[in-house]
Order: sequence, then C-alpha cells, then structure tokens
Amino acid sequence: MATQTQVLKRGAVQPARLHDYLYDPTCTLSGVRDHARETFAAKTTTEQLQAVPVYEHLFSDLRQYPRFAYRIQSRDPVPVHVNRQWLGQADAHREQIALSRLFTGNEAFVVPPRTYEHVDVGGRERAKFFRKPLVPFMENIQPLVVLDTGRSTTGTFGESAIKPVPGHLVSSTKSAIPSGQPTTKTQAIQTDYMEREAQTDPYTPEYVVKPGEQPEVLTLATLMYKKGLPAGLAEVEMIERARAKRQWEASLPPLDDPQQWEKRFKMMSDMERHEWLLRENEIEKLQNLRIELLEKMLKDNEASRYDTSIERINRQWSKKQIEREEFVKNNRLHYLRAIRALLRKRSQIETKYVKNDIIRSYTKYDSTAYGPLTRNGYFPDKLTDKYLVKSRFLDTYTGLLELESTLPSNALKIRLPAPKRISSTKDGHLKRQFRRERDLNNIFKVKIFIILLILIYSL
Repeated sequence: MATQTQVLKRGAVQPARLHDYLYDPTCTLSGVRDHARETFAAKTTTEQLQAVPVYEHLFSDLRQYPRFAYRIQSRDPVPVHVNRQWLGQADAHREQIALSRLFTGNEAFVVPPRTYEHVDVGGRERAKFFRKPLVPFMENIQPLVVLDTGRSTTGTFGESAIKPVPGHLVSSTKSAIPSGQPTTKTQAIQTDYMEREAQTDPYTPEYVVKPGEQPEVLTLATLMYKKGLPAGLAEVEMIERARAKRQWEASLPPLDDPQQWEKRFKMMSDMERHEWLLRENEIEKLQNLRIELLEKMLKDNEASRYDTSIERINRQWSKKQIEREEFVKNNRLHYLRAIRALLRKRSQIETKYVKNDIIRSYTKYDSTAYGPLTRNGYFPDKLTDKYLVKSRFLDTYTGLLELESTLPSNALKIRLPAPKRISSTKDGHLKRQFRRERDLNNIFKVKIFIILLILIYSL
C-alpha cells in the first residue's frame, strides 16, 4: 500500500503581533466591530489556555476520565494603564460631528480640533523634510541649497533670469543649458527591469501625421512586438497583398461614369473571388498547422507517458531486485546459523549404551516389544487383517437389530447436563448481565405481588 508523508512547515514570521491593535499606532481598523473581534481573538488564543490537573483522576489513562482540563487564564497580559478602547475613536467621533454639521447646517455642532504630536524637525526627524528636485541640470548642485524658482517671462534662461529672493540661497553655478532651449525635455529610453537582463517591449514614440498625407507605414500599426514584428514571410506576403489591393483600388473606374459600372462590378467580383480563395487557402494552412501541432503534442504526450512508465517499471524492478537480494542474503545467513547450531548440538551429544532387559521390556506396555518402531524394519500395517473382527451382529441388518434390542434404553438416549452458568467473576463480583436479570426478576415478583394484593382487596 502506497504511503504519503506530508511535512507541515510553519512560517518563521507571524503576520501580526497579538496586541498590535492596542500598541501599534499604525495598526488601522475599520471600526469598533473589528476592534472587538481583535480583542476576542487575542483573549481566546491557545496561549491563554492553562492545563489544570484533576486530582480525582490524576493517574487515569481513560478518555472519559481525563487527568487534566483546560481553562482560560484569569491573568491579563496587557497592563492596566493601557487603554483598551479603539485608537480611532476620536477621529471617528470628529468625522461624525463634521458630517452632522455639513448635512444639517447647524452651527451648534463644534468640530473638535485635530491635535498632532510634536515633530522634531531639526533633530532626529530632520531627514523626513528633504526632497531632491527632479530637474536634470541640478545634479551638480550641493545639498541643503534651495534655488529660486522665479524666472522672467522674457529673455534667455541664464544668469540674468535668476533673481535673488530674500530667505533663499542662490547657487553660483552657471546654467549649462544654451539660450533659446526649453528647460526640460522628454527623453525616450529602452529600459531593462528584469534580473535576467531580458529586455522589455521596444518603445514606440508618438507621431503626428501631416494633413493630406497617408504614410504606408501606418498600415502596419496593428502589428506589435512578438505579434507580427519582426516581420516574417507571412507578414511580407500580407504587405504585398495590401499594396496590390491599393493599386487595384486606384485602377478602378470612377463611380460618376455610368458606362464603366459594369466593368467596375466585374473587377470587384473577380477581386472578391480572389480574396475568398486566399482566405480559404489561409484557413486550410491554419487547419493543417493545427493538425500538425496536435499530432506533435499527442506524440510528445505518448512519448512522455511511455518514458514515465518505463522509468517507473525500472524503478520498481530495481527495488524488487534489491529486496530479493536482501531476502536471499538474510535467508542464507539464517540457514548457516541454524546449521552451525545443529552441528554444535550434535557435537555435544554423548552416546549412551544400555543393556537390553527382556523382562522390563515385556512388563512395560509402551516398550518396543508391544509397539515396534518402523525404523527398525517392522511395519504393523501389514498384519492388520489378523485383528479384524468378523461377526454377524456387525455384518447383517438383522444382527444389528438384535444387538440393539439387547442394549438398555438409556444407552440410546444421551442426556448431557447443561453447564452451570458462571454468574460471578474470580473476585466475587456479580456480572452485569446476571445483575440485570436479578433486578428484572425482583421487579417481576413485586409486580405479581401488587397484582395479587389488588385482586384480594377487590374481592
């Protein structure tokens, strides 16, 4: 029978601490209901359970009489000074008052002000108030320097465009951007985000088509990377067909000439039949390709199953061969040990020669004089005929009837006494079945006695 072993792995990091809803200021709950759920879950964990011994069954191994019971500890692991209420109660109350004032328009609802903790800007929390500007030409500027963002609307972007403002520092580094160019520009790049250095899809820049122009490259707008690009033989054939169709559309007779309508209809019918023929060929090619792929998948699947079966059979064969060799080896070892033990016992046997005593042999009925051994060359089954009893009482029916008439009546009627029922155990205790029968007999006797009393009084 196949067995399966499953290893349960416990995560090394727990998703959250037990009392984060009380201690962690970043722990966000949706409301009082979730806070109550977290409180209940924290108080009913297995860590709060305590095993209490039951002294009456302290040495019991029975399931119905356990040696200990579980109870929840009365000790609270959270100190008394810690607030048990929901941390967002004040904000929820403030939002409720603000909504009531907004919908009712009553100025009597006073929204309490929001209080914030003191932030040490110049001390340990100073790093939270710095930001690097996202301007390319500011890379060489030293940190802790704030530039003036005010620039004049006219003129070039240079030294004359930067004006000092009180309370701000202005860098002495000159701008590297030539005059007449914009301060920022969009640069398209090809990125590489994956660790295996696999490139992403190629970047497609934006384009603007001049009025009155239809570039041929826009006919390939439906093709994408790995979906038609880079172009293969099928894409080249599609492009050639599109070019031929555009030339055919240009060669069609105009619609304003009634004399050319018949020619135009004939050309369109021929083109339609040609396109249907191309579509049928493409469908047939796709069907053939699908059939080939299906055959290949079936062959690969069959080959994989065959290889798997052969590998499983070889593995089982190797396993059985190893078990057989081990079994033969163990049997050989047991055989050698048994032979050595028999040889050792045989070497320790002492041969005793006893003088034959004829008188003793005939006085004991278990001797070889009355029952010779077959290993000495005597077979008593050969002389069984001389012990045969031949009588007419056993060979004929009338003899059997006569023999039966001479037998006493009690010889043909066998009476076996019923075994005495053992109602008590060796220790003297009455068994449950007999105790129940005794109780039922007593109840029956009491009922009979009551019925007799009723009959006597009724008379």
